[in-house]
This record gives sequence, C-alpha cells and structure tokens, in this order.
Amino acid sequence: MGTYADGREIAGGSFVALPNGNIGPVAGREQQVLVAELDRDLIDKTRERWPYLEDAKILERKNLAKTPANARPDERDRGCRLV
Repeated sequence: MGTYADGREIAGGSFVALPNGNIGPVAGREQQVLVAELDRDLIDKTRERWPYLEDAKILERKNLAKTPANARPDERDRGCRLV
C-alpha cells in the first residue's frame, strides 16, 4: 500500500455507493480497480423517490442569491457546486 504526499498511509477500502444507499463493490487494502455496472432504472427510480439533488440545487440558488455581489471569491464559493 502507498502513502499520500503528506505521508498518511492510503488505507484502501474504497467502495461504490449505489443510488439507493446500498454498498456495491468494495476494494480491499491492495491496489485495485473497482468496476460496477450501473442500473439506469434504479437510478431513475431513486431520483423519483428521493429528489434530494433537485432540493440541493434549489437551496444553492437561494444561498447564491443571498451572497453580496461584492463578496470575495472564497466567501461566494462555500460548499460544492451542483450542475
């Protein structure tokens, strides 16, 4: 196993999170590539049932509207951008 540039050990254990919250393939501690087949129907059904991405986009627009136009870039860019 390797280390990050700052010296921390890479612990492994990466995984693929499925749209419904279940865990898909899980990597061990050794270096490997995970491959997962995505079920487009499951993605669509999950988005219909839990439209949280749309909710997050609405909240982001509201937060951007509250940000003063003269705010520094680091004050405007809090959090991630949803596209």
